[in-house]
Order: sequence, then structure tokens, then C-alpha cells
Amino acid sequence: LITLAGYLIIYNIFQISVLRDIRFYGLLKTIGTTGRQIRTIIRRQALFLSCMGIPLGLILGWLTGCALVPLMLAQSLGGAGFVRTTADLCRQRPVCTGNRLYQHGKAGEDRGKGVSGGGSPVHGQ
Repeated sequence: LITLAGYLIIYNIFQISVLRDIRFYGLLKTIGTTGRQIRTIIRRQALFLSCMGIPLGLILGWLTGCALVPLMLAQSLGGAGFVRTTADLCRQRPVCTGNRLYQHGKAGEDRGKGVSGGGSPVHGQ
């Protein structure tokens, strides 16, 4: 239900934007703007929206995931140990050195032997 509502909101926003832009581009053509100039305007607008929207969406999605995944796991599994480990994943930053991936916690504390080292880089085993 939430996904459907989100889809409809985004669809309506794009529909309104497209209708407004079609009228705007029609006015530009009326005053003598070439097709190449209109394509340049569209490309600049798409680049601007992408440069703003993609990083913002990635950051907000990551923060939302860090907040909601532990809550959803706590409700579905009821296990506090696994939830704590999942919450720790959001606080760790992965470091890739060569062909090994390490998870570092606070103050550079090594959390595992690495993916190719046989240990679990997430749980520190």
C-alpha cells in the first residue's frame, strides 16, 4: 500500500512537470528557439536534477535503512543480538585494501580477518 501511494505521488509530480514543460518548450519554439537549444536546456535540467537528487536519495535511503532495518528485524525475529549486529553495520565503514575487505569500528578497531581471509568481516569471527 505504501509503495503504491509513493508510486502515485511520484507519477503525478512527473505528469504535472511534463505538462508544464511541454507548454514552456512550446513557448520557446514560438519565439524562435532551435531544437538544439531546447535539447541543451533539457540536458542541463536533467544533469542538475540528477546531481541534486541522486546523492540526496542515497544519503536519505541509507539513513532510513539504518533506522528501520533494526526495528523491522526486532519485530520479525525478536532476537536482540542480531539486531545489535545489524545496527553496528550502519556505524562501521568498510575499507578495501587490495583483495580484502575489512570492517573498522571505533578508533580503527579491526572487526574481522577480511573476506578472503576466511573470517567474517561483519561479525568479527
